Parts: sequence; structure tokens; C-alpha cells
Amino acid sequence: MGVLELLNKLFYGLGQESLKIELLGILRDLAWEDPNDPSVQSTINDICNSIVVLLTKHGRSYSVDACVNDVKKALEEDRARMISRVVIEKLRRSRGRGSRTSRTEELI
Repeated sequence: MGVLELLNKLFYGLGQESLKIELLGILRDLAWEDPNDPSVQSTINDICNSIVVLLTKHGRSYSVDACVNDVKKALEEDRARMISRVVIEKLRRSRGRGSRTSRTEELI
């Protein structure tokens, strides 16, 4: 489950779309960062504390530890997806250029 899926699951039915979108942007940015960096871990803890407070206000139980674990797993999955997309896009570009060049040379 990636970041978007996790946020959809956590915020389902709460009417917190703007918060969910903001968190999605922040967490997707964090996906590119080193997960072992203390500042990243601190940011994840702060985000999870806020999420748990919000969910508690809406009568849902969720622990900070569970949130941190879920967020870290979601970030790992999104990081893998983003890296795969970058690699695929680079391959497409390199193949596309080569095939266009060959096609152009054939036409000349």
C-alpha cells in the first residue's frame, strides 16, 4: 500500500481532503529522502502524531507506532514505484531517440 492508498484508508469519511492532499505532497517528497536520516524520521513522527490526534477526535483508534510503521512501508513502496518510473522513462527516451534516428536515416 502506497502513500495515497494509506491516506485514503486513514481519512476515509472524514472530509479532510485538503489535509490529505497536503500530506500526500509532503510524504511523496519524503519518499525521495534517506529514510534513516533523523530529520526524516522526526518529520514522520510529527506527521503521525498529528494524524493520530485527528483520528482520535473522530473516534478512531490508531497508535503513533502503527502509523510510523505504516508510513515507512508506504514510503518504501512509493520510492520503489518512483524509481521504476524514472528508469522506465529513461529507457523509453533512449530507445525512442535511437529508433527515431534510425527511422530518419532510413527516410533520407
